[in-house]
Amino acid sequence: MEKMTRKRLNGLAMGLLVFIAVSTCLQATSIPLLEDWQLLRTLEGHTDRVAAVAWSPDGLKIGSSSYDGTVRLWDAETGEPLQVLTGHQGWVLCVAWSPDGLYIASGSYDKTIRIWDVETGAELLILTGHRSDVQAVAWSPDGSRIASGARDRTIIRAAPARGFPH
Repeated sequence: MEKMTRKRLNGLAMGLLVFIAVSTCLQATSIPLLEDWQLLRTLEGHTDRVAAVAWSPDGLKIGSSSYDGTVRLWDAETGEPLQVLTGHQGWVLCVAWSPDGLYIASGSYDKTIRIWDVETGAELLILTGHRSDVQAVAWSPDGSRIASGARDRTIIRAAPARGFPH
């Protein structure tokens, strides 16, 4: 029988605490357990691994980013592809919808954040400033600013000088 070391016991104790916390959280918030969920649809189209997904604010679309260098927009109900957004020169690591659902922002290994028009698929803005790959992007609640975080350990806040085109 394997001798239990202090490190192993600490790991088991931590795992038990996580299990208890998750179990308590699931019971307290009435989140359905895994066996209560059903697969609704699989969206296929990316040619390399998917890095991130995000629902549009109205819940009608899903945006996804991939190591294939694209952002894809999908109809959330049917799973049909709506747009393939190309322009990044590397893996696309994150996506975020504007609060009004008109735009989607993407961050990439190419150190840029790009803003796309959801309806036309047009690339509207390219934001630069990070010295490393962009790992996270988020919109302000009013949609007037963007924050991004990168592997270079910086967070950049940005707002277009003339506002976003409508």
